[in-house]
Amino acid sequence: MKRFITTILVLAISISMFTGCATQAKETEAATTKVDAVDATVADTIATEATSAASTEKLHIVFVTPLIAHPVWMISKEGFDAAAAEFAFTGDWVGPSVVDANEMIKQIEVAIAEKADGIITQGINPQAMVPVLEKAEKAGIPVVVVNSDIPDAPRLAYLGTDPVNLGSMGGEAIIEKLNGKEPKVAYMCAMLDYEIGQNMIQGYRDVLSKQTGYEEMTIQESQADMLTAVQKWQDIFNTYPDTNVAISVAGESGAACAQVVKEMGLEDQVIIMAIDDTQETIDGIKEGVIFGTMTQNFYRKGYQASQWILDYIKNGTKPAEMLNDSGTMVVTIENVETYATDMKNPDTWK
Repeated sequence: MKRFITTILVLAISISMFTGCATQAKETEAATTKVDAVDATVADTIATEATSAASTEKLHIVFVTPLIAHPVWMISKEGFDAAAAEFAFTGDWVGPSVVDANEMIKQIEVAIAEKADGIITQGINPQAMVPVLEKAEKAGIPVVVVNSDIPDAPRLAYLGTDPVNLGSMGGEAIIEKLNGKEPKVAYMCAMLDYEIGQNMIQGYRDVLSKQTGYEEMTIQESQADMLTAVQKWQDIFNTYPDTNVAISVAGESGAACAQVVKEMGLEDQVIIMAIDDTQETIDGIKEGVIFGTMTQNFYRKGYQASQWILDYIKNGTKPAEMLNDSGTMVVTIENVETYATDMKNPDTWK
């Protein structure tokens, strides 16, 4: 009897222990399942956040300018910065302090190495810049060229002033201002081998040379330097005292000419036609020393070039034309107060 009772007790204890272990196992399994579920949720959250971060990461566009702090190019930077703010991309503004094609090429190389999403630059030396733009194409980086083209290089589009048209428009305005006087013309460009400047001069020449008594006094270069431009204009008026038309196709040259004309008392003799809308040039027009300036739409070159790159990256959309005229305007005392607003309004762009 005792042996039977002992057997029953042992069996009861065993069943209890088995039941307890089974219950504990179920609890452990449930806890493990909950942990696995939490881990899966966390993993999903991390993956979602990573995907979201990748999708909202800002694109990176680099503008390689020929003159990083020149007043004219700062207008282009204004358009570039406005586009960056509106379209939410990161924009880098880089370039040399003096015109240096080799330095520009180095900056483009850096942009390629940094895997920029797009590049904007000027063809300051078209032949020398072809290889680096070919390298950008191989890297899958779209390039928009502004202000002066690089015809033999791969690029998304060109956006710049039609230089011959600019000169022709300026020439017509000068003829009207001369009112029958024979044009004795001196020209100044940034560099004598700067193709776009020479094309602008040719536009002026095509129109003015048809006038009776036209005489081309000289062509000089300012080297994109204000002091050099002042010295050159002094030499011109001393060497060619009959000069009655001074045409500048370099941004600083018009204001430099105005300074010299005032110093030499030639305000009533010399008609000054400048280029671009630096503050000094605009002040000269308001003062009456500078007759007019041919404004290139540098704001558009920064803004719309960026827009084209973004459209291409996001939608595969290319500009309708490869070669695009950014537009120009003759600014005189009649429209000096209103032209800037007009040129920065995208609704006025074709």
